Amino acid sequence: MSSYLLIHPYDLSSPVIEGEDFYIAAKVPRVEHCEEAFGYSFEKLVLYAWSIGIGTTWIGGTLNRELFEMAADTRDDEFMMIVTPVGYPSNTQSKVDANLRNMVKGDERLSFSELFFENDFKTPIDVESDCLEAVRWAPSAANRQPWRIVR
Repeated sequence: MSSYLLIHPYDLSSPVIEGEDFYIAAKVPRVEHCEEAFGYSFEKLVLYAWSIGIGTTWIGGTLNRELFEMAADTRDDEFMMIVTPVGYPSNTQSKVDANLRNMVKGDERLSFSELFFENDFKTPIDVESDCLEAVRWAPSAANRQPWRIVR
């Protein structure tokens, strides 16, 4: 079971986030399949926030994890997987964000034929679908798209 916490940023902020008032963090017990359970639960929270006009974004690599874990009083038997800033989305993109997205090619994705295959990893699927297109555009750390799907 996840524990959600509301944390004021003070000196915890990520260098690529601007104007946030709060962060939501979640701690989970270190148990089998905690990653999957956490991911499902946290994404439901993110989608709900967006449905009422509150912006969020998954951040992991640009925050000081130790500071967040201390602020959340994370125990040795718990793990804080991700933190999200909470606020109203800006109509403009910051220079830091634009540079980072450019560096990791955040607006690009691998082609359909590089990700989805029929029967084995040698035969690309020849029919595109909305479902697989959603997978193709799903976020991944540093836009690496580590997944491949064989039907």
